[in-house]
Amino acid sequence: MDRPVCLFLYCPTPRLPSVREAEPISTNLERRSLLREVNERIRDANDTFRVGDVPDTVEVFCECGQPDCLQRLVVSPEIYESVREIDGHFLVAPTHRQNAEVVAMDDAYCVVTLMSDGLHSP
Repeated sequence: MDRPVCLFLYCPTPRLPSVREAEPISTNLERRSLLREVNERIRDANDTFRVGDVPDTVEVFCECGQPDCLQRLVVSPEIYESVREIDGHFLVAPTHRQNAEVVAMDDAYCVVTLMSDGLHSP
């Protein structure tokens, strides 16, 4: 009679670098651009797998560029798209608008454009 065979193999999980171990992003602008790309990919994934109507809100990461910021913002799809139409505009938390000129503001978010001295701040 055949018996089921159970085979255990040890396969160590590859160790991925943490955010702090990854190669540092050198400028505030690069961090902001990276967060913008992350938000775009999240939006694209949501659009791809959405079932039903367009949602009333979109949740995105704050694009302030601070290395330790992972704050999320909730905005309407219209606001999100209008900010994306202008390359130099970023969505940030109202308290994270340093080194930036405020273009629009709400209780939940700010739309900012970088000032010249904010382009290379750490």
